[in-house]
This record gives sequence, structure tokens and C-alpha cells, in this order.
Amino acid sequence: MKNLSMKEQLRQLRDSGACSKPSQAWVEKNKRVLLSSISQSQSRAPQSSLSAFHSFGRLVFSPLRPVFVPSLVFVITVSGWIATASASYNSLPGDTLYNVKIAKEKALIAFRVVTGNEEEKARLDSQFAVQRSQELRRVAEELKQTPDSTKEKVEKRLKSSKQVVTELGRSLSSANEGIKKIGESDPSKAVDLAKELNQKTKMIVDNLAEAEDFKQNEENIKQVKKEAVDLNTNTTAEVVKNVLEHEKEQKGGGTDAAPSESNTSPVVKEAKNAAKEVIETLTTIANGEIKDAKEATEAAKKTTGESVNPSLATSTSHININGSSSSTKELFETATSSSSFGVVITEAEKNLEQAVGLVEELQGTAKLVDVDVLKALEQAQEKANATTQVTSEVNKEVKQAVSQVIGQIFEQQKTATAPIQQSGSSPTATNTLQAMPFSTTGTVKTGEIQTTTTNISQ
Repeated sequence: MKNLSMKEQLRQLRDSGACSKPSQAWVEKNKRVLLSSISQSQSRAPQSSLSAFHSFGRLVFSPLRPVFVPSLVFVITVSGWIATASASYNSLPGDTLYNVKIAKEKALIAFRVVTGNEEEKARLDSQFAVQRSQELRRVAEELKQTPDSTKEKVEKRLKSSKQVVTELGRSLSSANEGIKKIGESDPSKAVDLAKELNQKTKMIVDNLAEAEDFKQNEENIKQVKKEAVDLNTNTTAEVVKNVLEHEKEQKGGGTDAAPSESNTSPVVKEAKNAAKEVIETLTTIANGEIKDAKEATEAAKKTTGESVNPSLATSTSHININGSSSSTKELFETATSSSSFGVVITEAEKNLEQAVGLVEELQGTAKLVDVDVLKALEQAQEKANATTQVTSEVNKEVKQAVSQVIGQIFEQQKTATAPIQQSGSSPTATNTLQAMPFSTTGTVKTGEIQTTTTNISQ
């Protein structure tokens, strides 16, 4: 045979008829065979796949069973703990889930410590301090509405709230130290954290001001409120100091005073703004203290037989002089018109005028920031502390004066109603109880003034 090209050979093969189409019978036969095979393969596939999965499971999980089962238990346990921790978010001191809430917070702090995230740790510390103040405020609000029949619950709340006050102070101290530490390496970041702390301090002070209403923790709360304000000012002062030192190093030296406005870097400007915000906070707090002291003094002046502020009530057994006997009114008028009572009120008003002058000086320190920011913060803190001292003294003196007035009336009423009480009937004593500014537990409250007296029914 001649050597032909592949193309030519294929052409001759096609023309010879050897590649003609298969017969129709052959096509039908093989079609049935193919369809039958496909159908049998599909029906066996699930059984084959399931067997393969079981085989794979025995091969893989049998050796891992000692590890897998405890791990599954751990996952279920942790999931349950997370659910419990979420449910504890709104719990208060004394509640069953409150310890779970604290444990969760400590775990978050510990994680930041382990990972070395000082910035987030400082934020968490300050945020948890805010939460503690919110809890104290809620406890105070709850106790106002709690009837005497639930005395056990009240005592549990009060006992736990004392620990909350301590924890609040600890969180603030930790935040303070954390921000200072960050300021040594990253002054700009520390300035931002100091500004955040200042905002949270205002929230804490507002909450604690409301929480002072229940006497059992009043002194502790006042102390931690003062610590919060001082820590806030000291933190900002330390951060500003680090910023100025860093700026001085960058420029190769300079004076200890703040750089002039013309050559101040952005971070120094932010530090000055942070200082001004702290001075504004101190001013707001001081004005609030003066306002409260003035209201207390005015309320004391109105504690007469003719005029009593209805908002002074601490329970359903509140002052209602106009509905009591004329003798009760006369006792009030006599007691509050005494020379000693008048001297206390007059002195209180003079001291409050002095406090107003201190606040004006406090506001003026903001102008000193651009000249010497550290000195401005120092003077602002001095003026704020002096204002707090004056208003605290006013509240103390007025409270004692009102307490003496109430005591005098109780003694006179006790003498007047003694024979009636012995016979088991005391209508005059009942009228007096309804007429006095105190709850059935013996708490006297006049405006922001609160003291403890002897219950006449005893």
C-alpha cells in the first residue's frame, strides 16, 4: 500500500462504508442496558455513603474519644456560664448573680493584663467604676421604696453596698495608674484616656450624689466621691506633665512652663484642652455642692409651723403641720425662732457667699492654662477642695440645728402625751408623728439634711 497521509486514509475509510451508522435495534438494546445500570447505582449510593461516613467516624473519633467528651462537657459548661454572666448584667449588690457579674468583670481585666493591653484595661477600670456608682444609685432608689417588712433585704443591700464603695475606689485607682503608665510611653494616647476619665468622673459624681440619700453609707460615699474628683485632677496633671516633658525633649530643652501658643504642638494643645475640661468639671461639681447646701439651708428656715416643703418627706409619715394641732405649730415656731437657730442659719448663709467667691476664683484658673497649665490645675484643685469644705461645714451645722429643733419638740410632746401613752391611747402622739419630717425608722430629712432622732412612739 502506498504511503498515504492520515487525512487521506480517514477519507477513504469514510467513503468505503465501514463507518456507517449502527442499526436501530442495537441502539435500543444498549440504551436499556445503560439506564438499568444507572438506576441500580443511584439506589446503592446512600447506603454506600452512610457506610463510608460510619467507617470514617470510627476511624477518626474512636482514638479521640477520651479528649472529645471532656471538651464537649467544657464547651457546654462555658456556654452555660456565659448565659449566666449575661443574665447577671442588671444584678445589684446583694443579689444572687451579683458575684457572677463581678467575676466576669475581673476575668475581662485579667485578659487585658495577660495580653498587655494597658489602654483597654484602663478603659475597663474606669467603666466598671461608673457601673459601681450606678449600682449604688439604684440601691438608694430601691431602698426609698422598700417597705419596712423587707428589713432583711434592706440590710443585705446595705452590707453589700459598702463593698461596692470600696470596689469603686479600687477601680478608679487602677485606671489612674494605668493612664499614668501609658503617658510615659505614649503621651497622646494618655491625653485621650484622661479626657474619657474626666467624662466618666462627672457621671460617677452625679450617681454618688443621688446615692448619698441613705445614711448608712453617706460618709463612705462622700469620701469616695472626693477621691474620684481628686484622682481625675491628679491623673490629668500627670498626663499633662508627661506631655510637656516629651515636648521639651523633642525640641532639645526649654523652660518648665508650658510652650507658648505660637510653637505648641497638637498634643500639647490637646493636653491643655484636657486641663480646661477638668477645671470645668470641678466648677460644675462645686456649683452643685453650693446649690445643695443652699437648698438645705432654705429648707431649714422653712421648718416652721406655717410653712413646710412637701418634698421633704421621707415616707408616708411626713410633715403635715397644717393638719396637726395648733400646739404643734407653736412648738415649731418657738424652736425655730430661737437665737441659736437663727445664728446657725445666718452663719450658713455667710459661708455660702464665701463658697460662691471660691467658685468664681476656680473658674478664673482656666485663663491660666495657656500660661502655666500645671499651676492652673493645682490652683483649681485647691479652690474646689476649699468649696467642698465650706459646703460640708454648712450642711453639718444646719443639720445639727434642725436636729436640735426636732429634739426639743419631741421632748415637749413626750412630756405632754405621757399620761395618754400609759393608758394605751395616744391621739396627740399620732398627730405629732404625722407632723414630723421623719420616717417610721426614725430618719429625719429636711431638704438634703438627714439625721436620726428618737421615735416618739418608743
